[in-house]
Amino acid sequence: MAEYHITTTADDTGLTICVTGRIDTTNAADFGAALASARAEHPEGALELDLAGLDYISSAGLRELLKLQKAEGAEKVRLAGVSREVYDILETTGFAQIFDVRRALREFSIDGLELIGQGLTGRVYRVDDETIIKVDVGVKGYLEQFEHEREMAQQALIAGVPTAIAFDTVRVPDIGDGRAGYGLLFELVRADTLAHAIATAETDEEVSALGAKWGELLKELHAAEADPAKVPSTKDVYIANMRKYSGPYYTPEQQDEMEAAIASVPERNTFVHGDLHPGNIMIQDGELLIIDMPDISHGHPIFDLAALVIDCINPNKRMPGATERLYGITEERMNLAWDAIISTYFGTSDPAVIEAKTKMISGFVAARYSWVAAMGTGTPKEILQRTFMAALQMLPGFKQVVANLDALGV
Repeated sequence: MAEYHITTTADDTGLTICVTGRIDTTNAADFGAALASARAEHPEGALELDLAGLDYISSAGLRELLKLQKAEGAEKVRLAGVSREVYDILETTGFAQIFDVRRALREFSIDGLELIGQGLTGRVYRVDDETIIKVDVGVKGYLEQFEHEREMAQQALIAGVPTAIAFDTVRVPDIGDGRAGYGLLFELVRADTLAHAIATAETDEEVSALGAKWGELLKELHAAEADPAKVPSTKDVYIANMRKYSGPYYTPEQQDEMEAAIASVPERNTFVHGDLHPGNIMIQDGELLIIDMPDISHGHPIFDLAALVIDCINPNKRMPGATERLYGITEERMNLAWDAIISTYFGTSDPAVIEAKTKMISGFVAARYSWVAAMGTGTPKEILQRTFMAALQMLPGFKQVVANLDALGV
């Protein structure tokens, strides 16, 4: 008889059953009985099977897993840490669609790789001429975030958004400061980041042309319609993020006022990227492709436009040279690119109109400030307080913009 072993861990969220060894016809029935007994002892919460130590499972073993899933009902049992060999069995038999399957991740080192782009919480490295890796270096580098990103990227691709699809999720043993994290591998032949292309462009005309492509990408993104059942609401995401950290800085009345202002933004099913700075855009054969999708949502395009003001225009006003440090792009070149973005997006070359549109978009940034303040627990308290207070001070202007959004023309 083949040998297997199980151990159980239960807490308030549910039960995890760790399975090691081999499951075949000689022990499958006993295996099924052991699973059922473990679940009967801990019936509450989600059920996960940790299969990192499972070397093999036969069709008889699969039938026992199917019995377990049927007993759970509509809630899928998670099979975690699945080896490539076991995953092939699950995929071939169709079981990968029945269960919530999470494959074991291979380890991937970024040591010695060329850094070609970065943002506040992510970095992009060139692996070779055909492959890049995007690594999360922020405080929210959870595996669930990467799985969510892949799901949102799939939704965007289905809707026609120019999206680079990751072909593998990997574990990075050292993302910096001795911390482990995760990365997404993309097959992008001879690709470059938009940030690097703008920074190294030979002429101002080339910078403007790249900015125009950036504007066209925004238009294409905002022309795509999201499925609200599968893609979260931008307003809900902003409010939920703010609530995580705003308690010590807002009175209940201030919190209610900020949430009401965000909730008053007209709803749209438009795709909103949330962070479309030039480090999150790749150029491949002249085509722009988005590689960073964890903040994908559906809502009014003003959220994306305001995010660009925060990421690309306002930093240089507060701290000269900020975008050069962040993206390698000088203030002069970033302003050139921005003018081209707005000109292309709104279909105008009138400097007065561009200035008016920029001013209106800038008035919307109170919501974005509250979102930035809620980026994570790693943000110092004094910065959180300063940012949340700045959002409150900008709230009157924000409300005025929301009341006149039709004038923006999007």
